[in-house]
Amino acid sequence: MSAIPMKKQNDAQLKNVPLKLLQAHPQNPRKIERRDVIEAIAAQLREAGEFDPAHALIVRPFEKGYQIISGHNRAIAAGEAGLKDVPAWVRDLDDAGAFMQLILSNAQSELHPLERGEHARIAIDETGMALRAYADEIHINEVTVRKWKYAADVAAVVPRDYSTLLPYMKHLSEIHAALPETWPKWVEQLLEEQWTVDELRDELKRHKAEKTAPEKDRYLIEEWESLSAKSRQQIVERTSTKEFNAQDSTSIEWAQWSWNPVTGCLHNCPYCYARDIAERFYPQKFTPTLLPATLKAPANTNVPARAEHDLGYRNVFVCSMADLFGKWVPAQWIELVLDQVRANPQWNFLFLTKFPIRMAEFEYPPNAWLGTSVDLQARVKNAERAMANVKASVRWLSLEPLIEPIEMNWSIFNWIVIGGASPSSQTPEWRPPRRWIWDITFNAQAAGCAVYHKDNLAMRLRNYPGAVETERDRAPGPFHYLKVIA
Repeated sequence: MSAIPMKKQNDAQLKNVPLKLLQAHPQNPRKIERRDVIEAIAAQLREAGEFDPAHALIVRPFEKGYQIISGHNRAIAAGEAGLKDVPAWVRDLDDAGAFMQLILSNAQSELHPLERGEHARIAIDETGMALRAYADEIHINEVTVRKWKYAADVAAVVPRDYSTLLPYMKHLSEIHAALPETWPKWVEQLLEEQWTVDELRDELKRHKAEKTAPEKDRYLIEEWESLSAKSRQQIVERTSTKEFNAQDSTSIEWAQWSWNPVTGCLHNCPYCYARDIAERFYPQKFTPTLLPATLKAPANTNVPARAEHDLGYRNVFVCSMADLFGKWVPAQWIELVLDQVRANPQWNFLFLTKFPIRMAEFEYPPNAWLGTSVDLQARVKNAERAMANVKASVRWLSLEPLIEPIEMNWSIFNWIVIGGASPSSQTPEWRPPRRWIWDITFNAQAAGCAVYHKDNLAMRLRNYPGAVETERDRAPGPFHYLKVIA
């Protein structure tokens, strides 16, 4: 190509630039190569033998060459026509200026709206530019730009050839209204079913429940199971500032924190303090319920410095207001709780159940202490059989309330807690006889168990000459609610 006179236009200079020094801009909005346009330009160049400066490229100095701002197809055509250089307006542009000039310089070059949307997506999502400011910058109506961007948002996450999506610009913009996780599924269905825009809108309306999960703080089992998998995921991933409940009494003094992501129970034990509390204070009463916001409490609560010297301040009683392993509890609820246990090794999580057989069905991290409740001899057989199969760093046994003398294989357990019963709506206060407590204590310690006495036991003798304190040999009638475990 013959040399062209040096010309200036505003802040640009027109000069011949060697093709080998040209680089395509990585954020060029043109995604589809127009072979018909390239071939037509190449044919014209072969016939003319030179490149008309009236169609000069726009470039900027970049590294040791030049970066194309406008004229990507013309540069390809010039190479195919055998030219060595092309006329180009050379402009000094920083990265931001070059990026905006990409769309402005291509305004008249028949960019597809989806390509324009990709440029808008990068400007707004990756560089932080406000949509209105972007629309003003390129002199396009804000509503139009938003539709372009919506379509490009969807196209960016769909594993499909870009050219396949070009005819579905309006469809993609409509799909943006669905959950982002579902966009690939909707595009695949669109391509398979070949819906019109109106048909797609109708389908989206039928699945509107997937758009936003219900804004609720608690879910009964039936409500939870009616939700889609996506809605459930969205619910449990919501941010929360909930923390553990710090204990203000000695009712569970072996753990100074309680955590109740699940509440409620269907056992109907007569001495249950949790049921009395729930019936009084919980909107859902004692119906089994998931409280998703409470799931984040382990990460939101700091381990106190006192935990270094007092293990109780590192211990968290899980579901003090429920039996997490009750046969009615959805397995997903249990796994949601265990996910948090695994993610927060700074705490010890203490589980307690009257369904130890189901407890044995799950896998646990080292910071899970697994326990079962035995109040009557009728529960012993199941407890021994199930807990022998539970793999845990600590296996423990709660004998609270201790309603009758208990004999069992203490060697299965690492730790035993013994307690009486506070008054409930159906049962009076009960303190088991000392000889029951000491028999269990001596036998358990001989088997290698650590033993913890609750402060609701009558462990102190306070006899005087001629006035010997007596103890009942049998718990009051309402405690004897269970005789046989099938």
